[in-house]
Amino acid sequence: ATRVNSAGLIEASAINVPRLDYLGSTCPRLLLEPQRTNSATYSEQFDNAAWTKSNSTITANAAVSPNGTTSADKIVETATTSGHSAYEAISVTNGATYTLSVFAKAAERTRVWVDLYGGTNAAVFDLITGTIIATSAGSTSKIENFGNGWYRCSVYDATPGTDVRIYARNGASFAGNNVNGFFLWGGQAEIAANATSYIP
Repeated sequence: ATRVNSAGLIEASAINVPRLDYLGSTCPRLLLEPQRTNSATYSEQFDNAAWTKSNSTITANAAVSPNGTTSADKIVETATTSGHSAYEAISVTNGATYTLSVFAKAAERTRVWVDLYGGTNAAVFDLITGTIIATSAGSTSKIENFGNGWYRCSVYDATPGTDVRIYARNGASFAGNNVNGFFLWGGQAEIAANATSYIP
């Protein structure tokens, strides 16, 4: 389990110790959550082969992450006119509902597209204004400010497909340049109608 400490950083919590969480406040609150599992493997290593890169490359450890370490990766678009993405296929439990979340920070690109399957259960987020631009019909989305330019973007749908996908794009297809991109950290997929605190 994790919490946000008084310095505004995500940190692991010790077993059998109450989690005092400071997210969005200088006054802590007791963080009580149901038990969950993160189905996305290598959640902080988008350069790992578990994450498929489509018209994109990953620069590992390119920025300081929400836990204060230099462990955030940068997804960079290739010089191709297409969608530019990194995604991980997960095994979906039949009939279960899922929430996908990821921490994202703007670089040259300022929007992130997060979806559960091929754009049908998706939301688009603005990483400058911290707002939701669009959400697919039947889906629910949320954006949370974690400071230092980082936002946690999540999307929920009762009828997910089989892929966790994070797109570096402002639209369905655009010309990349081998330079532009944005930062990613902490991918999470969980069986629930909302995202819990980050599970590495």
